[in-house]
Amino acid sequence: MGATLHWTEAQIRLGSEHIKYGDPYEAILTVQRIGDTAHLSGGCGTMPRKGQRDILRLLKAAGIKRLVWERIKGGQRKSMQVSVARTDRR
Repeated sequence: MGATLHWTEAQIRLGSEHIKYGDPYEAILTVQRIGDTAHLSGGCGTMPRKGQRDILRLLKAAGIKRLVWERIKGGQRKSMQVSVARTDRR
């Protein structure tokens, strides 16, 4: 009998001084990977536009093709889907 471990969940941390794990960060998100799709949820903190672009670049480099971003604000659930392949704009 064999066994394997396939990780499907991670955290993304970002911040103006964040370079590596352990550095200070200003925002954090939970990422669930299912195939070539990343589901982002459970975010906390402040995320400027540059941070959003950095996340898209990070996911694209990891082979992600589609992003599903879900958030609940003021009791309202909002879901957004993005094609990561079309995020080369600066």
